[in-house]
Amino acid sequence: MQGFPLIVVSRQGESKMEIAKNKKANFNYEIVSRIEAGIQLTGPEVKALRAGKLNISEAYVSVEHGEAWLVNASVEPVAGAHMSGLESASPRRSRKLLLRKKEILTLAKELDQQGMTAVPMSAHFNAGGFAKIIVGVGKGKKLHDKRATIKKREWDKQKRRTLKEYS
Repeated sequence: MQGFPLIVVSRQGESKMEIAKNKKANFNYEIVSRIEAGIQLTGPEVKALRAGKLNISEAYVSVEHGEAWLVNASVEPVAGAHMSGLESASPRRSRKLLLRKKEILTLAKELDQQGMTAVPMSAHFNAGGFAKIIVGVGKGKKLHDKRATIKKREWDKQKRRTLKEYS
């Protein structure tokens, strides 16, 4: 995402500054449930997120030893930020997700089902300035399901064009 992050106003009236969005998540997975979680970050990583330097397109969520982890998300360093030790060595390090124990148990139970995967859907800063990530739990779509999704999207597009012509 280039430039400044998008600011979105939710239904409750609180504004969210969107950092990143995983556009392929809804196409590749049939999302069953969503959970909002905080992310444990270092100072320079927060600065990079504010600059929109987060990539979650290849990331996934894993539950290990009673903790939820965001794996393979890339936070590119920002020029001028002091990076030392682990942060400078690995922009793709695993980051802990901040969830309540009950939410982690629910997430683990959903992931234990056959074929279920947890993928990050989007990341944003909430009104309090905390980095949050929306995690979607879903089942991977087969090729014929993806084709049906494309067909439905094209049909909806055609309907909108036709209605626009006759309105």
